[in-house]
Amino acid sequence: MLSLLESEKFKNDFKNYQKQISKITDQSLKNQLENFLDKLVTLVKAFDMEHEEMIYSKSIRLGNDKKDKIIEIRKMLDKRLRDWNEANPT
Repeated sequence: MLSLLESEKFKNDFKNYQKQISKITDQSLKNQLENFLDKLVTLVKAFDMEHEEMIYSKSIRLGNDKKDKIIEIRKMLDKRLRDWNEANPT
């Protein structure tokens, strides 16, 4: 079965987020971003489980707020990391 969590793109993005977060010296921001990353993984797992259930139950669910939340968290991570990198060039 296809899994977003196990996809090469997600794995690469996750590693990239981890790498960028590890470079942050502001501990408060670092903790906040690590929490967002944990939340992202939790949502992706839930998204995958929901799709698996859909396959086996052969029912279609309308309105996928998990997908919207995943997008929202990724955008937030991208923005905060970009802001940090712009304020603290290496």
